[in-house]
Amino acid sequence: MTLPTCTPLAKDTRPTHQTLTILHKELNAYAMTQKTARGGGNHGYLALVMPPPVYLALTQAAFDVPLYPGENPVHPPGANGPIITECNRAHLVALAQFNAYRDVEMALKEMILTAVPKTFIHVLMDQLYGYSQVTTLQILTHLKTTYGKVTNQDLANNLDQMNRQWDPSAPLEDLW
Repeated sequence: MTLPTCTPLAKDTRPTHQTLTILHKELNAYAMTQKTARGGGNHGYLALVMPPPVYLALTQAAFDVPLYPGENPVHPPGANGPIITECNRAHLVALAQFNAYRDVEMALKEMILTAVPKTFIHVLMDQLYGYSQVTTLQILTHLKTTYGKVTNQDLANNLDQMNRQWDPSAPLEDLW
């Protein structure tokens, strides 16, 4: 499967609230298309791109991060055939859930790293491990807190746009 791309941020222009909002929407869209039963099952992996309290407020369900179940299943002492079979099945399910979570996290991170010039996120990069120890949410949080503040210029641009003439014959929806 080909990974979707996000709208690239300009290399020579600092990210803005507007460009980061577009990036976040594109990440949200991809995260929600990836199926999981976690977090109520209706929002895919949206929990990877939003803080837990925001996710909980939206979904009314906590998203429990799957933990690595180990290389091999653990069988209780004296387990019989059916118990061993069930332990093996549960281990395979847990391993698949862990790998799916990890794959989506890596895909989201790759989408960001492709769209955002390294200049704006290099402070998060480790000399030995690159961005492997940083989560998608940590990168987004860094970008939003460092560059995503609404500036006076943003407000002035918004006011200018609101004061522009509009064509009354155009659909009202275009005005919004």
